[in-house]
Amino acid sequence: MTKLHLIDAVQSRDLATLQALIEVGTDVNEQDEQGWTALSWAAGNGDLAALRLLIDNGADIFKGGRDQRTPYMIALAAGHVEIVQLLQQAEASIDANGSTPKEVLYCQAFPVSQLRRFATWKENNTNSHRAFADDDLVFLHQDYSVTESMWHNENVVFTDESSAWKEFCTNELGFKVPTEIELASK
Repeated sequence: MTKLHLIDAVQSRDLATLQALIEVGTDVNEQDEQGWTALSWAAGNGDLAALRLLIDNGADIFKGGRDQRTPYMIALAAGHVEIVQLLQQAEASIDANGSTPKEVLYCQAFPVSQLRRFATWKENNTNSHRAFADDDLVFLHQDYSVTESMWHNENVVFTDESSAWKEFCTNELGFKVPTEIELASK
């Protein structure tokens, strides 16, 4: 007879079996071969009832698999807004007890020509060793630095912390860091 696992119960959306397994002491943080927990699977499937049951029984909301994605990240990628909100609440309650909130980095691509409209724009080509054409894309990050690739602090093209630069980015480029829920609902 094959041993039932929490993950099997979540994948088959069998809440009664999930409850029974928890009641007999099955480890709520058991992982599959990819390192995903039952909570990860519930988050990816958008299964709110299973997610609540697992959280209420001590599932680790920060446990990531081999891909390093937490249940929160999985729900966010899958666009399960209600799950994202519940996990945010769970994380906030833990953060209030001394844990460090996670940092989310955001960037948006723009053609260099749009950024060159800023009065004091001066490209730093020492990192990229090339000149940019007007239609080349660069990446504006949430800290208002600009890089050649989407990776923050890698091959920096421009930095300016002035209010004029931030106003230009906001008003002229329409740059705004969306909330994670706004990202999930797109």
